[in-house]
Amino acid sequence: MLRGGSQSKPDNSVLQSSEAFTLIELLVVIAIIAILAAMLLPALASAKKKAYLAGCLSNQRQLGLAYAMYADDNQGKLIGSGTKTTYDTVPAPGSGYWRLGYTTSGSPPTPPTLSATPPAGLTGVLLNEWYIQEGYAEGPLYQYAKNTSVIHCPGDTRLLNNRPGYDSYSIGWNVGDNPKFTPSQGGPPLMKMSAILHGSDRIIWVEEDDQRGDNFGAWAFFYSTTTPIWGDDIANFHGSGSSFSFADGHAENHHWVEADTLLMANSLTYNWPWPTSPPGMANRDLAWMVQHWPCYENP
Repeated sequence: MLRGGSQSKPDNSVLQSSEAFTLIELLVVIAIIAILAAMLLPALASAKKKAYLAGCLSNQRQLGLAYAMYADDNQGKLIGSGTKTTYDTVPAPGSGYWRLGYTTSGSPPTPPTLSATPPAGLTGVLLNEWYIQEGYAEGPLYQYAKNTSVIHCPGDTRLLNNRPGYDSYSIGWNVGDNPKFTPSQGGPPLMKMSAILHGSDRIIWVEEDDQRGDNFGAWAFFYSTTTPIWGDDIANFHGSGSSFSFADGHAENHHWVEADTLLMANSLTYNWPWPTSPPGMANRDLAWMVQHWPCYENP
């Protein structure tokens, strides 16, 4: 206490100036946060794609092993590469198709003959995807890979983008029975596992991104040692590449290098066949497919 009974008072202006942020300080903090976010987001996006790829390769391995085990249990016969839908009039000789299908003309889609009944309340896209999943669950491969999500890449975002599509993988149409295949596209289809002479180097399952909706079970490629041509779309769900499963059961991711291939993989449209530049075997991606494509002319 001071003389005369007076008491000192705190200088509020000093306290306020020492405890509050100035506008410049606040802007500096915001700028630092923005810089850190800009540095971290690409790393997080890359990690997310790697996680998608890991899940996709796991699916491909399961499908590859299921494919091989089915052949082992059926005198070496390869399962049909098509989907059993209403346009399939020719039954696969002793092998069946890898999953059941549905017709797209109805609204909602007309389902195949399934023993299960759709849950009450499912409509539109959800009903569509239930049919696809159940079509796999009642297909011949299900007993070897009993998980309906095995046919769906975690990076496949067609459903999220209002483009119905759940099944992310198809079998190359040069192996097993497929009613739409013609022998002029690489010779007659390979019908038995023993016909594939280079199993570790021949593709069976292809990651597909059909922009029309769900894949129909078989992936088309026009094989030729001089003028190969893309048929169906390829996928690009986790970076500049697609996953593949081979006849020996192993799976790997292949990176595309041609600009036209990446344009096709990232396109939101469907084109048949896809034009390429450079054409033919000068196109490194087409040349890679020709090297690994299983067919009568390249077993």
